[in-house]
Amino acid sequence: MRLSLQLLWQYVLNWINLADHALNVLLLGDCYETVSARVGRAKNSGVYWAIQFDCFLTFCQKILTDGKETEDHGEYALDPKVVPNSREILDLCHWPPKFRLEPVNTVLPSDIGENNEIKK
Repeated sequence: MRLSLQLLWQYVLNWINLADHALNVLLLGDCYETVSARVGRAKNSGVYWAIQFDCFLTFCQKILTDGKETEDHGEYALDPKVVPNSREILDLCHWPPKFRLEPVNTVLPSDIGENNEIKK
């Protein structure tokens, strides 16, 4: 019975992650990245609203995981395998946000090797 509850909870968390990716696409972001990762990068850039929103996301994550996962949700969400700003249209690391005229870089996550080197 315990195992089935864990699997059910993981299923719910997977749907939450999917919603996070979908919301990021709706906010003109990269489909390989989550809103949480964009907020983490904006927070690291010193954007005030991102610092406040990251505190809210950390609070929500502590509630969902009984405080076991992380102390900083934005840092936890940053994935070193995904090239930051790779294909987002709206740059949230500045305030006010700026629309990009062209992608920052055209490297897809599938082109990146194990050591974060671009495959040739």
